[in-house]
Amino acid sequence: SFYQNVTYRVNQMESVDALTERLEGKGITFHYEQPDAVGEFVSMMVENSVLFKDVFVGNGCVIRNSVILNDVYVGDNTRIENCIVESRDTIRADSDFRGGDEVKIVVEKNERYVL
Repeated sequence: SFYQNVTYRVNQMESVDALTERLEGKGITFHYEQPDAVGEFVSMMVENSVLFKDVFVGNGCVIRNSVILNDVYVGDNTRIENCIVESRDTIRADSDFRGGDEVKIVVEKNERYVL
């Protein structure tokens, strides 16, 4: 099946080209910015989750045991655990959504800005 539970672990040791190739065809867009300081760690982790098409995951994000539906933007340093994120959502940077013992439905209709 196209949608499957896969763990993506990314760190500064993997080149952007290798990461892009590994994620190709999975509908995941990896956002990469050059570290500002020497030794700064750039990472994201997606574990036991399903990401549908056109999902953007920013730097420093942790997504566990969740479903991210179509056309979702997840801002940098966001934590999503045990949640279902509705389609066409924009999750702001530094957000924290945790479902606890039950699945939490996340509906955030924040504006996306394109420069």
